[in-house]
Amino acid sequence: MDRSKGVRSDTLAFFDLQRRSLMWQIAPVTGWAESYEFDVSRQELAVVCGELGRFRYSFSGEFLDGDRLKNAEIEKADMYAVVSMARDEFEKLRANASLEEARHIFELLDIALSKPTAWPAEKAYAIRWRGEVYEKM
Repeated sequence: MDRSKGVRSDTLAFFDLQRRSLMWQIAPVTGWAESYEFDVSRQELAVVCGELGRFRYSFSGEFLDGDRLKNAEIEKADMYAVVSMARDEFEKLRANASLEEARHIFELLDIALSKPTAWPAEKAYAIRWRGEVYEKM
């Protein structure tokens, strides 16, 4: 395999077998899938990602289930991972965050605080981060 052409093993590639051509190749938003399902009538490719669930791409390569994936990741994640998601969202927005975006970040932190944790420091971290976001807003 010639890596100089940007070919990677951690990508999702979609081929037109009749034309014998690569249609698209992307780093999958969903990560590594356990299985794939094709719905030719709807022009969709579904990837099955274990406990996270089943998510769809169009035959043109567009990811169709962004909100569903994000919700599944939040539901399955532990407290620290959800706090990290909130922190990452805030870092992207920084001073340009709207009130609605800030509310979403607070909702993520509330979800994080509702999750059980074996480490009390994680809860303190979530509370501290909530205060820092509030202060910056």
